[in-house]
Amino acid sequence: MNARCIRAGDAVAVLNVVSGEKSERNVQLCTGADCNGRGLSDAYPLNVGNEKYLFKLDSITPDPTRTLEKAETKVYFSVTQQ
Repeated sequence: MNARCIRAGDAVAVLNVVSGEKSERNVQLCTGADCNGRGLSDAYPLNVGNEKYLFKLDSITPDPTRTLEKAETKVYFSVTQQ
C-alpha cells in the first residue's frame, strides 16, 4: 500500500552489420538490469564468412538506466576480431 514500483530497466542498441554489399544481420547489445531476462548481453559474437568478431557495448550516453535526462543519445561500441 502506498508503494512505488520501480523497474530497473535496460537499453538496447541494434547494429545492422553489413559485409560487402550483403546485410548479414542485426546485432543487439544491451545494458541494464533486465538484459539477462530478455536473453541479451553487452557482448555478441558473430561469424562473418570464416572470420569471427566480438561486438561489445562500451556505453550509452546519457545512461538511460541512471537518468531520465533528455539529450542526444550516443552509443559507443567496439568490434574485435577473434
